[in-house]
Amino acid sequence: MNKVDKIRKINNKIVSKNKIDSFERQLINLMNGLYDMNYPMIISNNTKCLNYIDEIDENKILIINPYKVIKINNEHEIGSSFIMNIYDMLSTSLFAMDSITQPTSKVIVLDELDERDGSPIIAICRYDAKRGGFDLNQITSIYGKEKFNSLIINTLNANKKFELNTNYPKNELKEKIEQLARHTGLQLPNCVAYALSKNYDRTCFTKSQVEKDLFIKVQSDNKLTLKEFMNYFNLTYKIIDDNLYFFDSEDTNIETHPPYDIDEIGIANLINDLNGYNALSIR
Repeated sequence: MNKVDKIRKINNKIVSKNKIDSFERQLINLMNGLYDMNYPMIISNNTKCLNYIDEIDENKILIINPYKVIKINNEHEIGSSFIMNIYDMLSTSLFAMDSITQPTSKVIVLDELDERDGSPIIAICRYDAKRGGFDLNQITSIYGKEKFNSLIINTLNANKKFELNTNYPKNELKEKIEQLARHTGLQLPNCVAYALSKNYDRTCFTKSQVEKDLFIKVQSDNKLTLKEFMNYFNLTYKIIDDNLYFFDSEDTNIETHPPYDIDEIGIANLINDLNGYNALSIR
């Protein structure tokens, strides 16, 4: 069965012969009260826009509920012109995270800001939706996330998976995420900052995975000073009276630490202590 036949079974109201109404046409009909609300809207006959997410099958049809579009438009004040371009915005999204509350949903961080308050706009994609006997991907919400910083921290601490959009060159993606962090006042957790650095090859990670990789990277029979360890982060530092001082871009003193033991506990303590530093200075 081809995609046209599948879409006809999902929503025969938008298929005429072998021609499918565009998502734009569906939205226009919806806004004019001409759309049959009993049927889902077809954003695209594929989900290649999210091909960097492991759990999402890019060959599945991508849908959205028409009632959800109205809610996004009315409650979240995101216009239909924005929603119309959601496929392209998903393609240029920065990264995705596992949802803390919905086990079969992904939180997609778009490269877009809410015009009302400047908060990052996220989209939620459910990857186990069903309709007409077919497995589908479904956008269940789009909105500006006011407590974005808390979302990042809570997702990280829950050891949920982060997936970077591999369609970007890594340096470009890192800069975009850093710009977003600066805009929102987010101090990136150091394991995330390290995962974005040139020293880290994974594009999919959890907090525990990054900490494990860091431990393996610096594991040694000898003690490693914090100075030596932090060479992996390329932070600015000075040694004064056998103490290591870190400096931010303003070259102001932040804090000092003694050497750490290189074991799982020592590395975990070090990573936790580093949360107090300006992660955006990591290169």
